[in-house]
Parts: sequence; C-alpha cells; structure tokens
Amino acid sequence: MALLIVAFLGISTTTGTGWPLVLVAILVGTLIAGAMLPPLWLARADVTLHTPADGAVGVPYELRITTPPGQSVAARIDELHTGWFRLGPGTLLATPQTRRVVEHVVIDLWSTAPLGLWTWRRRLRVALPEPLHIAPAMITVDVPDVRHRLVAGDELTRGVRAYAPGDARRLVHWPATARAGELMVREREVLDHGRVSLAVEFDEGDPLAEARIAWAYGYGVALLADGATVDLVTDEPTGTTRANVDDRRELGRRLARAIGRR
Repeated sequence: MALLIVAFLGISTTTGTGWPLVLVAILVGTLIAGAMLPPLWLARADVTLHTPADGAVGVPYELRITTPPGQSVAARIDELHTGWFRLGPGTLLATPQTRRVVEHVVIDLWSTAPLGLWTWRRRLRVALPEPLHIAPAMITVDVPDVRHRLVAGDELTRGVRAYAPGDARRLVHWPATARAGELMVREREVLDHGRVSLAVEFDEGDPLAEARIAWAYGYGVALLADGATVDLVTDEPTGTTRANVDDRRELGRRLARAIGRR
C-alpha cells in the first residue's frame, strides 16, 4: 500500500493529475493487487509431509511438514482430520478417525495474502513418502488361555529344577528327586501354543462393521500375547488373503487394508 501511494503521488506531482483521479487509481490498483497476489502466493505453495508408517483410529500422532519459507497460507488435510493450520515448516498433531491405508492426501490451501481483500483456495495432492496404515480402534478382549489346548507331544522336557508351589504333580521327576534329596520337577518347553484361525468378514455399509473389526483386533492381540499362532483371513483390494500374522503391527496393517463384501 505504501509503495502504491508513493508511486501515485509521484505521478500526480509530475503530470498535474487531480487528486480524485489519483485516489481512484490507488483504489483500483489496490483491488487489482489484492485479487492477483493471493493466487500467485498459492501457486508457490509446495508441501512435503512425513508421517509414521503406522497409526490407529483415535490415537494422535505427529505429522511433520516441510515447505519453502515465507508462505503465509492456511491449510487443512481432511483425510488426516487436522483442521485448519498455518502452513509452514514444523509439526502438528493429527488424529485419524477412519481405518484405512493412506498413500496420498489432498491439502486444501487458503490465502488472502498480502492485503486480505480477496480469498483464494487451491487443492494440492501430495503423495506420502510411505503409506500410512491406520489400524482400527481396539476393543480389549479377554480370551481363554490357549495353552490348555496342548496335547501330548506338544511339549519337550528341557531340564529339571527344584519344586515350586503351584507346580503340577505330574511334573515331578522322581529319579532326579531321589538323587537330589529334594522334590524336583521337569521344565517343559512349549513347541506350539496353538493355532487359531481368525476370519474377518463384513459387508460394505454395515453400520456395525467397524465395531466388529475393533473386536477382532482386540481378540487377535490377546491371542498373540498368549502365544497363539494367528492365521488371519481378510478380504483386501488384491483379493482374499490368508496368512499368519506375527505381531500386533502386522495384525493392525492387515485390518487396515481389509475391505467389505459388496
């Protein structure tokens, strides 16, 4: 504004133009500048996003943003439920609300810079450096101890040790007891804690689908914690997948990719 006033003042003093015309010129020049500068500002916007590889519904995580300096632009990322924030280098917290795999996001940009007279918007599609797997919310599930399913031959004797309160009578090793002069029991090594097949099936549009998936997530986590081998069956974009999951992270990623039947 100051530069415009100085410029038009110089024009009026050198050409003898009347003040009304100078004021009109200032007003028109200001409106034109206010309308043309915001889209130019938005055109310069360049954004790089860095997210963790794994997240979960309802759990905040840190989103790192890299942009060129000096960009006075407001932004919003609906897929990550960030709300409006001032675009610039730094970090912010995002809280995902839906289970999914995110490979790219659409950023809404909004600017009135530098005069604040006109509002311009731009949508910017940004690819993530690596996919973000948003696992479902987890419902805590208590499952029966799968170790009671062991049958003969599922355990091997690893050694003997002194008896401790609570040890089963069938574990007493009588020859070692006779040699040691005190009650000795076998130490057992579990070869397999059991195999559980967990099939997650739901229909698209089912209002209870996410609740069922959250329950399946909690059930699978409890089984893994109990030492079971979990054989997970899910429908994914590439087709029906059946494979073992080794840990909670892999379980969450498989459920993030799960889709419903049509």
